[in-house]
Amino acid sequence: MALQTHTGYGTPDITSGTQIYDFSPLILASLRQEEAVIAHIPVGAPVQDTTWYIEEENLLSNQLTQSGTFATAATTLNVTAGQGVRVRVGAILQAITSQASAAVQQDNGEQVQVTAIATDALTVTRAYGLTADPGLTMPASTIWKVISQTLPEGSDIQTDLSQKRLITNFVTQIFERTVNITRNQLKRRMQGVQDEFSYQLDQVTIQLRRELNDTVIFGTQNPAPAATFPATTVGDNRTMMGMLYALQKKGSPAAKATFDNTAEALTPLVFNNMAYAVAKKGGHATAAFLGGKQARVVEGFGQDLIRIVPNETVRQGFTTLYRTDMGVVVTLVVDGNFEDGAAGTMTLTDLERVALRPFVDAEMFVLTAPSFKDGDAARVISEWGAEWRNAIQSLDAHAIHTALTIPS
Repeated sequence: MALQTHTGYGTPDITSGTQIYDFSPLILASLRQEEAVIAHIPVGAPVQDTTWYIEEENLLSNQLTQSGTFATAATTLNVTAGQGVRVRVGAILQAITSQASAAVQQDNGEQVQVTAIATDALTVTRAYGLTADPGLTMPASTIWKVISQTLPEGSDIQTDLSQKRLITNFVTQIFERTVNITRNQLKRRMQGVQDEFSYQLDQVTIQLRRELNDTVIFGTQNPAPAATFPATTVGDNRTMMGMLYALQKKGSPAAKATFDNTAEALTPLVFNNMAYAVAKKGGHATAAFLGGKQARVVEGFGQDLIRIVPNETVRQGFTTLYRTDMGVVVTLVVDGNFEDGAAGTMTLTDLERVALRPFVDAEMFVLTAPSFKDGDAARVISEWGAEWRNAIQSLDAHAIHTALTIPS
């Protein structure tokens, strides 16, 4: 049976366009992920060139890497080329790590004393002090720590061990959005919008901020940081350095290192290993940047390790803190944009050694000019770079773990 139709004069009979349309006067803000990363990275002083440089101190390492094996009762210890200058006759060395070997344990590494040096071949006396020759061959890449550098009375001037400072460069990137509206559109009455031009300026500013946040996470510096000074002219279309690029640039990932790409789940042990790796290099990482799925894992670590505190810099008004086993309290900065390409990544960052740096007078501005266009146009322009200290030459102040298990 057919459905009944209306009788009389009803809404289907209205000629299109003759009725008054019912529009809500409200336009809700755009749905978008919170730009959490740029809200937590400090803003540094403006730069006055598109390329700027930093110097970093370069302390002489107090560790030696064994070259070749070191058999039981042997007295010649060969180290990596160029490392022999780190010690002098009389130095006390202790074996501290030995990959996949029972020759070195955490609490019984043998100590030896250097009695002669021939470039990178060290003649040593075995079993110094209370330690003992383990009776096993120590494999290549065993790490020896310089415990002390002894000298006799009346000693003469020693070999100069001054180190040149390291130089790293960063570049700025230009961010821009254009608004170009015809005179007719500017004069039309629109639902929910009193000023079309101002409204569109506001919208493109939101887009620009979103792009800046994504670039601070995922940006690749181009041209790449130079190993020499001055850097090559950067030219056009330069791109700034993002967090993931900066913390992986040095390369050489290893388990439990400041750059770890071990395929594993994020656990309290893994988190603490990252904090420990930074602390061993002298860093003080107090912020963890991660996506929502990894944050979900951290939230499940246990109430004795987690604290939730008020924080006005984030939309939800609260921040999660995690206390590492070394006592350092780390703030979790959850940015959902990590899910778009870095859902299996977490970083630990020393916020005292990073900064967002704007080009002078270019934090964000609107550029307008008279023209013969039949309408109005403007450009929203911003120019920023990011500075990552103690990361490019050697990843010391920060840590990154990629390939983490992504929970469902």
